[in-house]
Order: sequence, then structure tokens, then C-alpha cells
Amino acid sequence: MVNMKKKSILLSLLLAIFVVGGMFAQEPTYSKMSPYTRILLDKLAKKDTANSLLRSSISGDYLSAFVKVATDEGWASLDSAGCRIRTRTGDIATVLIPLSAVESVSELGCIQYVSASQPMRASMDSARYYSDVADAYAGTKLPQPYTGKGVIVGVVDSGFDFTHPNFYDKEGKAYRIKQVWDQTSPYSKAEYRTEEELLDAACSFDSDVNTHGTHVAGIAAGGGFDTPYQGVANESDMILVATTMQNSDIVDGVDYIFRESEKQGRPCVVNLSLGDGIGGHDGTNFMDIMLDRMVGPGKIITVAMGNSRDMPVYTELMSPSDTLRTFVGRSNTDISYGLVDIWADEPGEPFSVCLDLYDSESDEILNTTGFFALDTMPKSSVFTSESVDGTLVYEARMESELYVFNGRYRLFIQFNYPEGTKNEKIFLLHVATNNTPVRAWGNNGESLFTDLGKGDPYTIGTGDFTIGSPASAKNVIAVGAYATRICPVNVDGGTSYWPGNSLGELTSFSSVGPTVDNRMKPDITAPGLWVASSYNSFYLEGETGEGDKVYQARYSTFNGHRYPWGYMSGTPMACPFVTGSIALWLQANPTLSPDDIKDVFSRTSVQDKPLSYPNKQWGWGKIDVYKGLLDILGIPTSTENVFEEAPQEAVSIYASGTKGSFHVRWAEVPSSFSIHVYDASGRHLYEKKVGLPASVDYAVSLGNVQPGVYFIRIDTAEGTVERKIRL
Repeated sequence: MVNMKKKSILLSLLLAIFVVGGMFAQEPTYSKMSPYTRILLDKLAKKDTANSLLRSSISGDYLSAFVKVATDEGWASLDSAGCRIRTRTGDIATVLIPLSAVESVSELGCIQYVSASQPMRASMDSARYYSDVADAYAGTKLPQPYTGKGVIVGVVDSGFDFTHPNFYDKEGKAYRIKQVWDQTSPYSKAEYRTEEELLDAACSFDSDVNTHGTHVAGIAAGGGFDTPYQGVANESDMILVATTMQNSDIVDGVDYIFRESEKQGRPCVVNLSLGDGIGGHDGTNFMDIMLDRMVGPGKIITVAMGNSRDMPVYTELMSPSDTLRTFVGRSNTDISYGLVDIWADEPGEPFSVCLDLYDSESDEILNTTGFFALDTMPKSSVFTSESVDGTLVYEARMESELYVFNGRYRLFIQFNYPEGTKNEKIFLLHVATNNTPVRAWGNNGESLFTDLGKGDPYTIGTGDFTIGSPASAKNVIAVGAYATRICPVNVDGGTSYWPGNSLGELTSFSSVGPTVDNRMKPDITAPGLWVASSYNSFYLEGETGEGDKVYQARYSTFNGHRYPWGYMSGTPMACPFVTGSIALWLQANPTLSPDDIKDVFSRTSVQDKPLSYPNKQWGWGKIDVYKGLLDILGIPTSTENVFEEAPQEAVSIYASGTKGSFHVRWAEVPSSFSIHVYDASGRHLYEKKVGLPASVDYAVSLGNVQPGVYFIRIDTAEGTVERKIRL
């Protein structure tokens, strides 16, 4: 146990949030603000404009936020207050609120809650082989090949290179990015709708920061050019949104893509290879709820699970007879802040917390708050500790609430550390409870739970329940990662290795479920270790991209420019693989809903024995693109009784001469059979079950269909016959 010698204590319990816009905010104001919003307004009041959290949520003179209205009058009131309503779903919207009006807006009776936008993280050759994509491309036992043609693949991400040859067709001729919204651009003209505009812009405004979006979009839909690194839906069309990575802006980006796909009357799947570890982990984050409301038939969202399974970012207290004790460390001491989010499991049940500042060198508790219960403490409090000369200040800003969407008590803590310090002084968290389990998460690996090697009674965090938001949303497709490449070779012949991974196994980092409300996540897994795809050439040419050159797989020369291809790992790489796969499925059936797709997973995924499915690591298993297509098209997924080369004398199919009509003629009439007809795009046009046929000849009329090639499948008890016919 640590020495309990205590030094000076400074515990500031704020009964009101700091000055904003020259006025003191009273408790009714901050009672309707999220903890994160209160922290931002405090920073703003202190004119702490250098704070990275503050900068990320402020857009000019506006706060980027989610707003929940209590009544419909709220929309008009927001408009009257000078707010800009952007994306609206039911009683929630993303809103730009004038900084001078944040307090007054939150005080309105017609406004229920204000939550400032939060930053998220951007969390193929062998990959396609393992997931059985080749048969989908070849059209093996299918009415046609499936490549995503006619489907829109949307990607909301950062670091796009619009000029990369991967965004053309395989021959490098037809350009496939149809439009882009660049949220990162400081200019008013941030939308590009023509090939000329896109190639003139060349890249997103943030292209010098990373290559993430270029890599992700390439996995989902890249043409491959002169490499084997072809994306899954390589004939789909792409709409890209270069995002600020703020969760409200990401929601706006998804809405933008869906609106465009609706205008064109085309099915769409949107990829979100990003996430955040903060929130209730039960699908009640604002972003989760809004995305759930956006999806439907022909409108699908895929989300990366996250990369935290190998990090000690989760801890829990399950028994009232115990007390949780854990040290909150930093994974990267160059970061001057950390976030921890603590939640009760049961609605309306508070818990108690104590926070100490511990000196690991002297083994002393320097300061402590003592225990306080969330139902009696002020909603906002600050725990600070100064060095003797006052030069080093450690601060923990604590914000509590009874969350509006699930009724659960929550304590949100932002830790601020003096610049240049390591983990020589560290916060020690104690949690006690009477009637509810309590869970805590550190954000994205920045805050870790450790015992400092002391053992009992201190707790080390785990990688359990690490599903992030918005993967925890109910109606999105959450994607985990498994390994299909272990030791990639770069362009110079060098190799890389990620310890703890085996071929075909779940990657060491792939976050796991379930959700706190006991929904099984992920929904599916896909290749996510050392996946090869396009790199952002503008990023690699800059100083910031120098370190990534070791992961380059090859170069291509296109239009007189040298373009890189390289390896990346993570569930953000697995996610676009599933996105592209779903695009192929939407080509076969443009009205598939999220539930339909999850049902396909349950019937067709590769499931390794002896595990039971679904489970918290694999969901329904490993995606099988081809088997999923067979299932969607109603073709038996077991090919034992499928006879493509059926004897011609068994059955013949011929056009009748009347538009849209044909005949099925049997050598020997079966007891019953079913007829299915598909057009050249894979749409299912006709289905008829025929029992006890009266004749060897059966006539079919499709009505007023367009002239062209149609695919006919006939199912009998003995097997399946497939034929093509021109009508």
C-alpha cells in the first residue's frame, strides 16, 4: 500500500461554470449541457484558445454541437438565436451555435440538451482471396459478375489524394470519384462535382496530415491500376467527404452522401473507419442515435470496431462489497491531457468516487478529494495540486450528469498534466457503489488503467468492452479484424512484423464487445492486418509522411507522377473491405437493409470451430462475399446439388417471340419447381413456384421489360439449372 502522508489540498467545487460572454451561467444552464460542453466553455471563459480540445469544437464564432429539442418549438427558437441547423433526425440535430448564445440556448425550455462536438480518431490481394471475392467477380454460378456497379460507396475520412490511379478503373481511364465535400477546407468553395474540379483540387486540404482516407477508399472501391491491390467494389462510384473528424461533422458527411445517393436513386453504403472510446457504450451517444435513424433499405453504414483490445483501457466494479482502485496513466507523455469516462450500469443509481494525486517516486499520496457521491456533488468540480513553487499544476476537471438518453449516472474526467512531465506523479482513482455495477473507460489508449506493478488491491485495465462509438450504434455494421498477412515485404525488400498475431486469427488489437446493453458486437470480421492499398502521394512527399515509407509496397507511374501503395493495419482497414462487399450485395439486391445484411452474415459467414456464434470477438465470423451473394440471390450456398452443366435434354428454355416472354420445356416434368429471373444488373425481377405442372411446357411472361440478356434460375428437388436468354 502507498504511504498515506498528505500534503496541501486544493479542491475547487464550482457551483457555476466560468464566465462566458460576460455572464455567469447558473446551474440550470450547465445541467442541460454535456460534461464535455462544460469543459469547453470553461476553457473559453479562461481564454485558453490554444487548447486543442477547444480548437477542435469551435468553428469560427460558433460551437459545433448536437442539440436535442424538448418540443418542436425548439427548431424555431434555435433559428431565432442565430443557430445554423445542419443535419436533423427526429428530435436531434447537428447545430452551429453562436458562442455568445450557448448559455441562452441551453436555458430555453424547448431545448432539452446541448452536447459539443467531440474529436474522433481514424482508428488486396490476400485479403480478397481469404474472403472469396474472386468468384463474385467471375460470376461463378451467378447470373453475372458482381463488382459494385451501379452502387455508391461513400467514405467519410481524412487525407485523400484525388489524383491516385486507384480511383480510376483498372485501365486508368474512367475516373470514379463522382463528388467530394472537403470539410477541412478554409475556403467557401469546398465541394467538387466534376472530374476537372477534383483533379484541379488534387487532394483534400488535410492531405499533408495522413494517408488514411486514400488507403481506406482504395480498399473499399479502388480499381487497382497496375497492381494486385484492387478494391472490393472496383466498379462502384465513389463520393468522399474529407472530414474535420468532429463527430457532428461526420454525421453531416454521412447525411450528405445519403442525400446525393437518394437524388440519383441508387443504393449506397457509407464507410466510417473511425471512432471514439468515450460514451455509454450502449448505443446512446448522439452520433449513434443519429446514424441509426439514417439507415434503411439501400442505405447502409459500416463502422470500424476500434483498435483497443491489447490496451488496458477498460476497468469495472461489479460488487458493492469491493472498491475499485486503479492508477490512471498516460500511454504517451507528450500528450498533456487524458480523458476517463465512468458510468453506472443501472439507471438512476449513483456511485461514489475518490481521486488522489500520487507521487510514484516517493510512494506518497500528495492530495485527495475524499469520497463524494454523484447524486450529492456539484455537477462541476476541479481538483488541482501545485508544486511548492507553484510552477507545476496537476488538474482533474470532473463533470457529472444523469444522462438524458439512458438515465445512467456518469462522471467525465479530464486530466491536465504539466508540460514536460512523465508519469512520476499519477492520479489514483477509487470507485465505490451500493446498487449498480460501474464501468470506466480511458479514451483511445491515451488514458490507461494500471497497478504500477503493485498488485492487489490495485486493478490493471483490460481490453474488454472496448467497442467504440459509433460502432456501438444498433443499426450500423460493426467490423472487427483478422489476419491474412503476417510479414509484409516493402518495396526495398524489408519486412515488418506485428507480434501476437497468427494467420487467420483475430488480430491482437481488434476491439471486442459486447455493448453494455448486451448486444453482440462486432457484427462481422474481415482482413485487417497489413492490408495493401493506395497511399496519399502528397502526404508521402511531405516531412510528416517520411516514417511511413518503410511500409510502402510498390510505386506506380501515372500521368507523369509517381504514386505509392502501401500497407496499413487496423479495424479501419477491415471496415472498407466489408463496405466493398456490401456494395456487391447491394448490386444484387439494392433494397437490402442493415437487418437483412446481418441475417446474411448469420447464414453465410465462415465460422471456425469450436467457437459458438455470434460472439464478442468475431460477431458472426469471417465475411464470405461470394457465399453472401449466393444467399442474397436465392442460390443454394452448398453447391453439391447445383448442376450448371445440366443436360440440355433435361430442360430447355426458349423465347416465345412475344416481348418479355419465354418457355420452359421439360423432358420429364418434375413434381414442382421454382423459376427466378434476374436482369443484367442482378436485380431479381420474377419469382414463381409451380406445383404439379399440367404440361411439359410452361410459359412465363415478364411483362413490358427492356430488350436484353436475362438470367434464369430453376430450382427443383434434384438441383438447380441456370440459363441465359436474350429477350
